[in-house]
Amino acid sequence: IQPGVLDPYRVQPATGTPRTYNRYVGIATEIIDFNSQGPHSYANRYVRTITATLEHRLNELFSLRSSANAFERGLVRQEAGGRDQFNPVTRTVQRGTARYRLFPEGGKTWQNDLVASFQTGGVRHKLLLTLDYQQQTQQPKQYDAAVNAAFPAAVAGGLSVDQPDYHFVAYRDNPALFTATQNEDDTIDIRGAFLSERASLLDGRLLVLAGLRHDSATSITRDRISATTTEIDSTAWTHQLGLNFRILKPLTLYANTSRSFVPQFGSGLDVNGARFNLPNETGRGWEAGLKGGLFADRLTFTLGTFNLSLDNVPTTVTDSATGRTVTLTTGRQASRGAEFDFNWVATNALQLFGGYGHTRARIVSLEGARHLIGSPTRRTPGHTVGIGAKYDFKAGLLK
Repeated sequence: IQPGVLDPYRVQPATGTPRTYNRYVGIATEIIDFNSQGPHSYANRYVRTITATLEHRLNELFSLRSSANAFERGLVRQEAGGRDQFNPVTRTVQRGTARYRLFPEGGKTWQNDLVASFQTGGVRHKLLLTLDYQQQTQQPKQYDAAVNAAFPAAVAGGLSVDQPDYHFVAYRDNPALFTATQNEDDTIDIRGAFLSERASLLDGRLLVLAGLRHDSATSITRDRISATTTEIDSTAWTHQLGLNFRILKPLTLYANTSRSFVPQFGSGLDVNGARFNLPNETGRGWEAGLKGGLFADRLTFTLGTFNLSLDNVPTTVTDSATGRTVTLTTGRQASRGAEFDFNWVATNALQLFGGYGHTRARIVSLEGARHLIGSPTRRTPGHTVGIGAKYDFKAGLLK
């Protein structure tokens, strides 16, 4: 990394003097297996969940399913900060900022599905009405030790990769060294109604699906540091359309398209370090392919292709001029690809299954970080492959 590089495009807003930034000039592959955090960092997680479901056939026409779920999960993490800058001359990694994070989350949902199964003429129908409610909560807290006293003097100029001194004062050892940089209490309530029709025509050769959904969300963000509360109400209509057509007895064509709406809650950080409410995420996509069953359906497979796009996906970047973490939302991500999976019952005891997928996911637009346009999205593998086998012992001691 080269610090202090003159920025030819921007000046300091307050003084009008030229700005400087940090230039990244290479990837330090020589320290790819170096532990930059050390043994005093940790992350503890927990999950608790409970689910209850009731299913009841009311009569020959109607059936009802009602399901409720509640969960709690949390994260307690102590870290030595994001050490991502290596100086090959001094052979040191930036010291970083000791950071303590608490992230408890919770939620509850209740979904009710009423299905009507009937026939009109030669068309069989399944009409679904869904009413659902969900509430999610989170209380993220973050404490940063932005003082030299949290680290030994040996790492004032950086952490040596040859003789690293990993010691630092953790939050539980001396909370007074840490300053609260985030303290929120966030809640979102989402109420939804969904109506879907599935019709079977041509003696079952053609299945047509159409659905319409309405969501209403109320998001409340309580910032304990600035003592402010923000409430956002939002609504959205989304839809889905799809069909399955059996071309031949063993081969079926399918296609569908849909729109999505994911209301956000919580906050992001702008370039000035101030927190702001996240906008809602929306998406659209389509998928098409073939489903097959050969050898009396002992070998089944699916081959499909898809194209998806998402808007307002929160993306975290580092501002080169200030070093601050910044949340960007004014962008679009898109992916397209193909998938194949199969299931083969080779014998009455042996079953083989697996699949392969190829995905090209890219950032299409991102104001504030245009240098990322065209780059892959995070945690999106280009290739995925899996294969498995199942063997049932039909007789003997292992039956």
